[in-house]
Amino acid sequence: MELVAHNYSIQPSAATLVRSFMNDVYRIDTGTDTYVLKVYGTGRLEADEVRWEQQLARYLVEAGLPVAADVATTTGSSAGVLEAPEGPRCFTLTRWVPGSKPQPPWSDGLYQSVGAALARIHNAADAFTSTYPRRSVRRGDEPERSVRCFTPGALSSD
Repeated sequence: MELVAHNYSIQPSAATLVRSFMNDVYRIDTGTDTYVLKVYGTGRLEADEVRWEQQLARYLVEAGLPVAADVATTTGSSAGVLEAPEGPRCFTLTRWVPGSKPQPPWSDGLYQSVGAALARIHNAADAFTSTYPRRSVRRGDEPERSVRCFTPGALSSD
């Protein structure tokens, strides 16, 4: 809670670890609002790449999509850097978006609604440009690799 209180204009009353894997995700409660603090794993993304993510999220919010809006630090940035023993770790704070995790049995309707939501995100993001750099996560051969997945033995050399 000290990280949030020191870097944001909110006073947390509770912090709950939601998930810890490659990044640590906490639910941050105040007396009136709920937020999500994401502390990125060390060496994963540079601060400007995290700012790129937050700029995209803000763009999607402005396009009317129900995604988590970023909260600026007290210095006005959308991301901060925590000096941790294992190395620098970026962090962000976003507003909490209520919802529930789907539970089995999963239905065709669930898959259709997820697909429709992803389509809306992709359509909205088509015009997105950023002032921050971001490493490409594409190799360029994704369609060919996907097709080869359906050919028995085709990926044995990858």
